[in-house]
Amino acid sequence: MRSSGERVVLCEVKTSAKVAQIKAFAESLKDFFDFFPEYDGRELIPVFCSWSLDDKVRRRISELKLYGVAMGDETMEIVARP
Repeated sequence: MRSSGERVVLCEVKTSAKVAQIKAFAESLKDFFDFFPEYDGRELIPVFCSWSLDDKVRRRISELKLYGVAMGDETMEIVARP
């Protein structure tokens, strides 16, 4: 988790991604500010990260209004957006 002024970036990292894990992560976001009230009022930017994200997983990430990050040719890249 990283906070930058008015935003908080929350990352879930898995070695391999499954649609059920992405859904669980998205559902857990509703409780974020209950557990971290010090960030209340800030924009929450949820990011799901894995070594690779196939097309089905990327679509689901976007549908759930998350960002997806996976390994590119040399560095991690944003591969899905809300």
